[in-house]
Amino acid sequence: MLKKLLHLSVVLASAGSLCAWNPATGPNLLISGQDVPGQDLPLAVPGPDGSTFVSWLSWEDSNASLKLQLLDKDGAPQLGESGIYVSQHATPSWSSGYDITSDTSGNVYIAYSDKRNGTWQTYVYKIDSHGAKQWGDGVPVAENNVESCLNPKLLRTDAGNVVVAYQSLVGARNTIKITKLAADGSKAWGGMIELTGTNGLYALADAGGDSFYAVYVEGDAGNLTVMRYTANGEGAWEEPVSVDRGSAIVSREPMVTADGSGGIVLSWNHAVSTTKVVGALQAMNRSGELLWPEPQYYPTSLSVATSPQGDIYVAYPFSDVNGVNLGVAKYDAAGEYLWDSPVLLDWLSYSVSIYGVQVVDGGDLAVVYRNASAFNEATIEYSQLDPGGNIVDTQLPVSMMLGDKGRGGLSYSGGRQLVLAWGDNGMADGRGSIYAQNIVMAEPASLTPTLAGGKALKAAYSHGALSVNADGEASVFDCSGSLMFTCRIVGGTAHTAALAPGVYILRMNGETVKFTVL
Repeated sequence: MLKKLLHLSVVLASAGSLCAWNPATGPNLLISGQDVPGQDLPLAVPGPDGSTFVSWLSWEDSNASLKLQLLDKDGAPQLGESGIYVSQHATPSWSSGYDITSDTSGNVYIAYSDKRNGTWQTYVYKIDSHGAKQWGDGVPVAENNVESCLNPKLLRTDAGNVVVAYQSLVGARNTIKITKLAADGSKAWGGMIELTGTNGLYALADAGGDSFYAVYVEGDAGNLTVMRYTANGEGAWEEPVSVDRGSAIVSREPMVTADGSGGIVLSWNHAVSTTKVVGALQAMNRSGELLWPEPQYYPTSLSVATSPQGDIYVAYPFSDVNGVNLGVAKYDAAGEYLWDSPVLLDWLSYSVSIYGVQVVDGGDLAVVYRNASAFNEATIEYSQLDPGGNIVDTQLPVSMMLGDKGRGGLSYSGGRQLVLAWGDNGMADGRGSIYAQNIVMAEPASLTPTLAGGKALKAAYSHGALSVNADGEASVFDCSGSLMFTCRIVGGTAHTAALAPGVYILRMNGETVKFTVL
């Protein structure tokens, strides 16, 4: 039987160091405010030493400029108050798309298309942690200025190279083109991989050893196809592998996740009929063999994460007569179901969408999602599960500010902290802002502080009552380190002053724990 465990975590640093990020999740960290008509499409990737790169598009003077900020592990901006410009070249719309990745040396790579030469062209930028552009004003990817280059994607290989792909349009001809850039920005190949007959929906994934996968949809027929390419850009198999023939929905890009052993996990939308679409899941090894006899199907689109042990987690929203919920399932690499049934997180509002799922150090899973009761009345929350499928806690706050909570990027660089960046256009004047918030996962039970009797110190608050699994003098602080109150716990309970939603610190009997008030 799955059980809900009490949310708590060890305070591993002083109250001041915990609170550079706002723990109240009411006013989140504002990265870029409402001084321009619109800001949107933030992406986030790990930076050096637990930091996070955040990029976004800023609509200025009828032009979509591309900006970048670096937040250190405590949330402090490193590239000025409002970030730096990556590109201010002519970009009359946001339709070109962009992508971002980073390396272990503190550099970030961004692929972006602009019209500086009159036609949509893709350029790749390499920027270090000080904001210095290592490849000048971007490395052009296309070999001419005839085609329109849209929807670029990036993949950094373990050899330190960067694979870049884009959708090429010449008249009615739709092609995916792929090349590779070395550390100095030079092209590693003499030509390009060309995937013809596509509809522009595709994804890239690491295959190890400087090789990679290309996953794409063939034309309007909806054939979901995979090919692995060697470090030299040659096909590793005799022919591409068809994963779903004729039923892949062309309105959603396939999603692909590396499994850590050279294989991949694929998810896509599958058409059961002309009126019914479901989420599909399948695994493939490095040789191109589909590992499961049949795909696994779910009611809606899927979000996928893999663990270092090769386990596969899938999260999905669904609706029934009771309302909207989030389900989570777990498989091993062979497709064997590892839990008795999907874990149902909680009944939520009328509209739920997932920002991302992530396995953190210790094996716990974070599910981060948008929970909307109305169009401009959305919050952001997360749930935490342990590897056994037990709910550590659910509906924990990330952003309690009501807004539309647009698209966002989730970043993880190790440890127990994640960072989410998102755009919010729900303000009264309609202008968008870019926000970020850290998410600190509760520590595994084995790492929680213990009392003299060997039991873990636990705390919870509900309706004016503080419950602790011990008796004695207790002090409660907010996450800025300010003392809220002191009290004496008798029989495990004390009635206290009211606490607003947020994160608080309890110090008692020489131990310190953190607890959340919802």
